[in-house]
Amino acid sequence: MVITNSNRSQRFLQETLQKTLILERLFLEIKSAALYPGARTLLSAGAIISKAIRESIKLELSDRQEISDDDLIGMCTRRQRLLNDLHTMILNYAAPAVHETIPVEMISALEAEIRKITSDFCLLMHPSPDPIYEIIILKDPVQHYIDALAPYVPEVQIDDAMRGVFIVLSYPAVESQNALLHTLMASHEIMHLKDLLEEIGDNFKTQINIPENRVKGVVDKLLRSPLAAPSNEKPVPVRLGDISEPSEVRSSVLAEIDDIVTAWLHELVADILAVRTYGPAYPLALARIAMTLGSLDAYTSSHPSPKMRLKIALEELRTLGFDSDQEIEFVSQEINEISLYVKDEVLPVNTLQAIAWESIDAARISLAQKVRIATNGQDFRVEQFGTRVNALVDSLSNGVPPCEFLDISSRSSIPADLPSILNAGWIFYLVKLDNLADLLGISQDIDKFQAETKLWELLLSAIDSAQFLLTWKEFE
Repeated sequence: MVITNSNRSQRFLQETLQKTLILERLFLEIKSAALYPGARTLLSAGAIISKAIRESIKLELSDRQEISDDDLIGMCTRRQRLLNDLHTMILNYAAPAVHETIPVEMISALEAEIRKITSDFCLLMHPSPDPIYEIIILKDPVQHYIDALAPYVPEVQIDDAMRGVFIVLSYPAVESQNALLHTLMASHEIMHLKDLLEEIGDNFKTQINIPENRVKGVVDKLLRSPLAAPSNEKPVPVRLGDISEPSEVRSSVLAEIDDIVTAWLHELVADILAVRTYGPAYPLALARIAMTLGSLDAYTSSHPSPKMRLKIALEELRTLGFDSDQEIEFVSQEINEISLYVKDEVLPVNTLQAIAWESIDAARISLAQKVRIATNGQDFRVEQFGTRVNALVDSLSNGVPPCEFLDISSRSSIPADLPSILNAGWIFYLVKLDNLADLLGISQDIDKFQAETKLWELLLSAIDSAQFLLTWKEFE
């Protein structure tokens, strides 16, 4: 069709078409430098959708004999919204990155850990400005755009891999190369995925009983609560109970407590699973980041306090064989110090959070028993320190990446598993880091942070090499 609209609508049309081309080229350019497959997959999808949006504009115009200025501007506005949303989504999870912000050495190992839970996914690494670790699950993130374009581009040619689940592991950008803290990502965050797919926390929630007397106390107090009277207006009811039914207030209170219980249950399930699959490395990592953030006693609506979580984690650690003072000391004196510190419980100040914690705490033993079943016997027990972790610590003492250990029975080398490498890293960091400093010729205490940086390098190299060796053995 020949378009003879005003200059204003024509300019807007050309700007919209131009933006689709700019975004398509931008995504392809970033893709060419992307460091790992998941980012390339998402960026490819972004480029395809950008092109489809451009084609949809041309096809919609070709189907119409004439179009008013308002309709043309409205059509372009809808496409602009799609483009803006696409730009934000793609670059939020697959922004241009350098090696220093992406622990590429861990990606294959993390994918292998996720593959134990589910096989249909693409992994995205997300260096965040926030000091937190988080897992985000994007289910078919491009479907929204395909649906919006369907009337004009019925079949967008897009690979199945781009239509699946994208699992985003978000971590503090400043800690990108800190292999020790990435224990949190490999254990707790990935265990959230297991909890979600197997509905461990959701199924257990039916066993949580919220004490009615505590709820009644909160409701009664709220009903008596005074309402702020607006100035220069006629008198209004002076209490919440004057304008709200007790049943409405009770439902609201229960809903808020239920939300807290649900969120906290998921965190505790992931904590217990992380301890059982990664042993001491997980509570050591949790303690370090909590102390770094100064949040050991902090409760939020989404998380119980790290102190409470550490207490439960250490209780679970003892069920794996780390139950005597000698064994705890063997892992690290730091475990003992954490154990002593978390004995001093600090309960939530917020009343609803306090009720939520009381409800969960009453079922804590049953919760742990339920979660243990979900690991299917794949537990990281104390015996593995004698057969695996010690050997890997010895490798680190010699400045060698701890990527394999000797199987005495077969007299052959076996690629080290990720939990063993990370546990060896933590033990070495807490007990023998000075040895590495000496090996590097670092004598000044103020410069010993360089030894920890070198330890991260050795661990990342070991994780990468071990995964390569494992893949090689599978093809032998």
